[in-house]
Amino acid sequence: MTQEKKFRDKTLVSSEKSESQESHFYLPKELMRKLEDYSNQSGYQKHKRDDLYSAFLSNGYDPKQTNQILLGIENGLSLRKVMRYSSPEYESENMEQIRLGFENGLTIEQVSLYAKPEYSAWQMEQIRLGLEKGLTIRQVSLYAEPEYSARQMEQIRMGYEEGLTIEKVSLYAKPKYNSERMERIRLGLKEGLTLEQISLYAEYKYSSEQIRQIRLGLEDGLTIEQVSLYVKSEHDPEQMEQIRLGFKKGLTLEQVIFCSNQKYSAHQMKQILLGFEKGLTIEQVSLYAKPDYGPWQMEQIRLGIEKNLSIEQLSLYTKPEYNSWQMEQIRLGFENGLSLEQVSLYANRNYDVWQMQQIRLGLERGLNYEQVSTYAKPEYSSKKMEKIRTSFEKGASLEEVRAKLISGAYD
Repeated sequence: MTQEKKFRDKTLVSSEKSESQESHFYLPKELMRKLEDYSNQSGYQKHKRDDLYSAFLSNGYDPKQTNQILLGIENGLSLRKVMRYSSPEYESENMEQIRLGFENGLTIEQVSLYAKPEYSAWQMEQIRLGLEKGLTIRQVSLYAEPEYSARQMEQIRMGYEEGLTIEKVSLYAKPKYNSERMERIRLGLKEGLTLEQISLYAEYKYSSEQIRQIRLGLEDGLTIEQVSLYVKSEHDPEQMEQIRLGFKKGLTLEQVIFCSNQKYSAHQMKQILLGFEKGLTIEQVSLYAKPDYGPWQMEQIRLGIEKNLSIEQLSLYTKPEYNSWQMEQIRLGFENGLSLEQVSLYANRNYDVWQMQQIRLGLERGLNYEQVSTYAKPEYSSKKMEKIRTSFEKGASLEEVRAKLISGAYD
């Protein structure tokens, strides 16, 4: 029997580290004898395995824990290494991580870095994977702390594996950063951003999506001055995105500053930026860059300006009380050649969009003021308006239409 297999009545099993660093665990004499006998057998003997299995169960181990211990012996681990994880305080999943470490060639010193009951099996896995990937104990020690979740450990490990230095990894290896924030910072470092650039979003106050927008701006080649315009925690990620895209599309600092006010939603910012992209001046954009307008109302005003509508024409529908669909009907009337007087016939918030459409179509198709006035009444539904309009377009006279109205033919 080798020195490794000499045990006292209650066997003391130590790791190959120094006495001061070893983890001690005792097995009852009879259980230890059976385990030792099983490890010395040549070939698989089912009755011995069954006997040992029952003995472990009798000593308080559950079936999964017992299987992990027996697997270690059966896979060729020394009794000393198997004993390193044979304490019942380890869950079977934890035992598995320790066993896998030994089977994959880790030393007892390396395995001892994570063979601690305070780690979950998922945390153990991240430490084990780092060691198996060739990370040094110093590198692994940076994240081998119970206060890190397994996902946080993974981000730190991946940083090392991607070639980041300890200095760079330390920038995001902070327990207060969740794994998503760690990932955003790691990806920025991986893309070659400087520590100065990374420091723009390394603060805890930013959400993961805010960090993503800051990082994308830097990766797009924006200057720190440009990115600083939207590095404000009061800007939500969607607002940040619009400011970033404004710079990316070549807009000037003055133009982007104009739209970067936090009072604008991201969709409103988009309409302001679209105006600048289409060549509008700040004075023109100012006609619709007002928080009282929703983004789709802004769009209708912007389209009118782009179609060279006059201030007088625009003023007929640049009113917050009109929804965007009503604004569109007024705008289309002007664009299709209707006069201010004609459009004024239906530019009334008492008409819904479908009623406005019927009045506009009548005017565009050549009906006169008297004909259109016959059905341009808020109390008439759009369907009724359509029937009257088509009657006129088919040649019906005013008297004929009025007679049908009295008889209820259009109801």
